[in-house]
Amino acid sequence: MWIRIVACFFMICALLATPAVAANKLKCTSIKVVVPYAVGSATDLILRAYTETINRHSTGPLLKVVNVTKKTVVADAIKTPADGCKLLAASLSLVAEQLAGEAKAKWSDLAPVAMLTRSPLVVVARGDMKDATLPNIIEIALEDSGAIGIGEARSALGRMMLMCLEDASGARFQIMTYDTGRQSLMALLAGKLDIGLVSPSAAKRRVDQKELQALAVTTEVRSTLLPSVPTLREEGIGAAFGIDRGLFAPKATTPELLAEISGWFKKAADDPALAERIGEVGTELRYLGPEDYARYLQNLTADWIEMIGRAVGKQNRRRPS
Repeated sequence: MWIRIVACFFMICALLATPAVAANKLKCTSIKVVVPYAVGSATDLILRAYTETINRHSTGPLLKVVNVTKKTVVADAIKTPADGCKLLAASLSLVAEQLAGEAKAKWSDLAPVAMLTRSPLVVVARGDMKDATLPNIIEIALEDSGAIGIGEARSALGRMMLMCLEDASGARFQIMTYDTGRQSLMALLAGKLDIGLVSPSAAKRRVDQKELQALAVTTEVRSTLLPSVPTLREEGIGAAFGIDRGLFAPKATTPELLAEISGWFKKAADDPALAERIGEVGTELRYLGPEDYARYLQNLTADWIEMIGRAVGKQNRRRPS
């Protein structure tokens, strides 16, 4: 009798627990990873490398990259069912556009899944500039804020990266704004600008052709594409920054689902073959789990708000009374 009662008790407990467990299980046979950039872009290449690595070893749902470039992609992601079947890949543009007042949605309206990579930028100078070292250029800019011309793409993230360089160095540059990064690069190659911020792959190609000179890499370690080029810290500028990319899910996604999905990407990040493949596009693996990624974005947002405040303060001090 007691054996039957105990058996019934455990059966009831199991039945009561089943809905909670099932709620955290992925019910889809494939997971869409929405990349809000064109096929062949850096974000696209990075996410395809990750998903292909995961799919090779997966016994669960397959991940599929879907390129969607419409302006409502972030808002659509917020409204997506929180079942883990659709994720959004994003860069620091989410933070930059929010701070610039250009975003209709905040990154905090989503649930960070994992930070995946950090892409350095390279400070470059036009090919014919004499004595082109970063310390020399910064010294000139400190003496005369209009002496060194730099190009800026018409984007919130482009402005933020340039602001990071100015804030770290203390210098002010003569800023010329262009619609795209390619237009800014063409102006630099034509001698209309003195320096610029470009990707490692673009820098390597133009340096090899002696059209540009690479001065410094913006991240903590040297680029695998340009191993002889020092970092900002090595050139005496105490800062490091880059373009981080990661994954987001709808806000209501359970911690259990976030942990499960992020775990796949953590395992992939430990694969040496993936690191080599990512390095080929001048990018570093930089994995953070859901909680650490959320904390990092919160701290970065606060740091950038302070940086914007310093920049505004400098501008106001330069205005004639």
